[in-house]
Amino acid sequence: MLEDPENSEVSILSFIIRIWREDADIEKDEKGWRGHLTLIPRGERQYFSDIKDIPAFIVAHLRAQQ
Repeated sequence: MLEDPENSEVSILSFIIRIWREDADIEKDEKGWRGHLTLIPRGERQYFSDIKDIPAFIVAHLRAQQ
């Protein structure tokens, strides 16, 4: 049975993750993945120069909801 989020104690967090590839160092011809994560509906946005940092941002917000 699925729970109705509007009528239960379920907490919901929504994120939009945007990731793109760009030149990190033009002289060395290095490319890197960059991105940002937006927490909905607050609009709080965190930019990343290393996409490995994204899970830590999400986990911090999940822990804050406990």
